[in-house]
Amino acid sequence: MDTAIWDTNLLVHIVKKILRHFEEWNSKASFGKVKYNCIDVTLLKNDPMHYTIQLTNYGQSVNDILSFSREIFWNFVAADAVFKNSLIATVCSQNERSNCQETLDLHFTRNRLSLIRNKNDTNLVNFFCQKTYLSFLLKNRLIFCDKEKFMSIILNEIVLLQRINFYTKFTVHVNQNMLYNNYIALDYDYKLCQVLAIALTNVVKQSLSVKFKENCFSMLNVENSHEVETAIMIKLIPLIHENYTFPGDN
Repeated sequence: MDTAIWDTNLLVHIVKKILRHFEEWNSKASFGKVKYNCIDVTLLKNDPMHYTIQLTNYGQSVNDILSFSREIFWNFVAADAVFKNSLIATVCSQNERSNCQETLDLHFTRNRLSLIRNKNDTNLVNFFCQKTYLSFLLKNRLIFCDKEKFMSIILNEIVLLQRINFYTKFTVHVNQNMLYNNYIALDYDYKLCQVLAIALTNVVKQSLSVKFKENCFSMLNVENSHEVETAIMIKLIPLIHENYTFPGDN
């Protein structure tokens, strides 16, 4: 199935709607107990002329992905012939009930939306230290010359959404380059963990006791002092925010 190019204004409306639904989730989840949530918009340059758009909500997911997808996409696909018999998005999800990622393709065929399991094992989500996430990789692309227009509108939308829930972190990337990253109060906790991790790492590195170092390496399940800081961070962060998890954690 060939990938079509949607009108940039249509892409903007779809992305804004996804962002608003993500933020609505996070606002509800933040009531009572604050958890770390991050909404990311990433443009992936797959060829010289186009970008693929991926939107990910780290920290919240849903059990009924199809119903959520209908809320976002139905008014668009039902009103525009460009969506007829097409692949709309690839959806990656992991919720609190499962320990593995589910990857599904969202199709619009025979005037209905449906989800089909994606057989590709490629992991499309890079932020592995979250227990839950939901990600939409839109299958239709942004034209290279419209990137600045698109980014300007989406950044303005993000600034507005920040005023609704100041606990949510927003990040915007073009490939691996971060273009936007707002400060939130929970960033301070991360910095405190980092300061403590660096201090403890220095204790291990500067110790003259080979036995002490070996015991520390064994406890942290690392092979050398260069891995100590990361290992300590992995232990510290979940103590502060239960929404964090890392590969191999129990």
